[in-house]
Amino acid sequence: MGALDKEKFTTGILTYSWIYFGVGIFVFIVTFFGTGCLYTLCERQIHRIRKEFLKSILNQDMEWFDKNEIGALTHKMSSNMEKIKDGASDKISILLQAIGALISGLAIATYQSWRMTLVVVVVIPFVILSLYGSARSISAAIYKQMNAYSAAGGVAEEVISGIRTVMAFNAQPFEIERYRKHLAKGKAVGIQKAGFTGFFSGLYQFFMFVAMGISFWYGIQLVVWGLIEPGTVFSVFWCALIGAIRMGAAIPQIAVILGAKSAAGEIFSIIDRKPDLDSSSKSGRTIPDFQGRINIDNVHFRYPSRPEIKILNGISLEVQ
Repeated sequence: MGALDKEKFTTGILTYSWIYFGVGIFVFIVTFFGTGCLYTLCERQIHRIRKEFLKSILNQDMEWFDKNEIGALTHKMSSNMEKIKDGASDKISILLQAIGALISGLAIATYQSWRMTLVVVVVIPFVILSLYGSARSISAAIYKQMNAYSAAGGVAEEVISGIRTVMAFNAQPFEIERYRKHLAKGKAVGIQKAGFTGFFSGLYQFFMFVAMGISFWYGIQLVVWGLIEPGTVFSVFWCALIGAIRMGAAIPQIAVILGAKSAAGEIFSIIDRKPDLDSSSKSGRTIPDFQGRINIDNVHFRYPSRPEIKILNGISLEVQ
């Protein structure tokens, strides 16, 4: 290597070193503000959702409370809110960064050799299908698991709040068995979810490395044919591989985001529910000459959760 070549080599290294240094500063600033803004937005939204959730619960009618256990509602207020916070904070940022890394890697690889990159792109539909299957199966499993653990939390809340009654009737074995059944359902669904996550994560990695292997083999053929240089093969290979590794590392975040989506669905279904008898509503008819006399004539009543048991059977009552 001559003196001129050595000088050019050193200058090139210093140039790229300063470029990497500048990119590092830019990434630091963007990550700092991006993550900080996401966490701030998440905290504000969770604060507002908590208020709206409690407000909606307090406005529901007694028929709704007969079908929804208080313990399950308090469990949703704590557990589901944490799931929403976990999925709506930096997980979205991590996923977007991984998608950006994959797209950037493929773009640079295409610039280096579109023929070699085209082989990688052919496998992308299979990668998308594996991600879609992962999203569908994991989302369904998370929904079932949250319902099971919510019911278990309701049982625990009910037992602890009425511990004296439980002790008086010696109902500890019965309550423990009832709690265990709900936990068993959640455990079974959790194991199923773990299997889905592992299978689709492995399937994703399989397709990506198949693409890498085929592209590497095809790149060698292009070198033999004199279409590209040997260095281009490694350049395309590592650009695509780094993007694939970043995307693969972000796959577990998809499960967290889907869990937050399922948790938010349960919370907002309660927030958006309008009771038949809304105590906070300003609409309705006002009785001008109201007298404090109540007349109940031949009233029959059954609880919606226990329709086979008649609570009131033709009762008549007058209060004045």
